[in-house]
Amino acid sequence: MNTISVGALRPGDLLLHDTDSDISKLIQWVSDSDYSHVAMVFEPGLLAEAISGGVFYDHSAVDRIAQVGIGKEFIRIDVVRPVPDPIPAPALKALQDSARRLQGAKFALNQMLELGIIAAVRQRTPPNPIAQAVLTWVFDKLVPDDPSHMVCSEFVYRAFADCGVPGLVPQLAALREDPAPREFPHINWLALWKEYEKARANGGDAPPPPDLTAAFAPTAAPIDDHVAINEAFIAARSRARERVLSARPARAADFAAVVGAAAPNPELVLPQDLADSPTFRAMGQAGP
Repeated sequence: MNTISVGALRPGDLLLHDTDSDISKLIQWVSDSDYSHVAMVFEPGLLAEAISGGVFYDHSAVDRIAQVGIGKEFIRIDVVRPVPDPIPAPALKALQDSARRLQGAKFALNQMLELGIIAAVRQRTPPNPIAQAVLTWVFDKLVPDDPSHMVCSEFVYRAFADCGVPGLVPQLAALREDPAPREFPHINWLALWKEYEKARANGGDAPPPPDLTAAFAPTAAPIDDHVAINEAFIAARSRARERVLSARPARAADFAAVVGAAAPNPELVLPQDLADSPTFRAMGQAGP
C-alpha cells in the first residue's frame, strides 16, 4: 500500500484509525469494521475531530502520525480523500465553516455511547457474560443520557453533509455483504474501565462504571448458561434500540443508505461507512 506523508495531506482528507485499545476492539467487533476512529484534516498540519471532552480543531497531524507503530497507540492510519480533488477553495471554506459550527457539540464519552448505539441498532450479542454485563450498563446508563452526544464519524459526516456543497455530501454505499464473522476479541476489562475513568475525568459528568464482581466470579458453567445476564442484556438492548431509532429517522437497511433513498441518521454513520463511500478515494497509509 502507498504511504502518504504528513506533508502531502490536504484539508478535507480523512484519517481512519485502527487501534489496539480495548474499547476500540469492541467497536470494531460489534460494527464489523476495520476502524474505530476518524479525524478530518482541517487545515494544513491540523486535525479536526470529536474525542473525549468535545470537538477540537487544532490537533497536530505530525504528532498523530508519530503515534503509529509497534508498541504505540495506533496500529495504522489510512487516508481517504474527497472527490473532487482538489476541493475548490470556496467549497473547502464551506466545509471548514460547517465543521466549525459543530464546535459546541458534546462527544459520546470515550466511545462508550458509540459502542452502545451500534450494538443496539445492529442487535449484536457478544458471546461473553462480562461483555454482556458491560453493554447492559452502557445501554441503560449512557445511551439514554443524551442522544445528541456526537461520535467521531458523525462529526465528520455532518461537517460534509451540512456544508451546502452538493458534491461533498458523502454517498453511503448500499449495505455491504456480511463479512466473515469476526472472532470476539480478547479484552482486558480492568484496562477498559481505566480507559473509561480517564475519559470521565476529561469529558465531564458521566456515571461511574458498574460493579462487575459477579461477572468476574469463577464458574465452571459454559457461557451460554449465564441466562440471567443474557436476559438483562436482551431487554436493555431492546430498550436502547427503541430510543435510538425513535430519536431520528433510522438509516435505510440498518447501517446503509442507498443513494436517493431516505437520508441517513448521522448518529449511525461508522468510520467504515466513510471508508467505503464512493465520495472518497483511498490514498494509502499515513506516514512520516
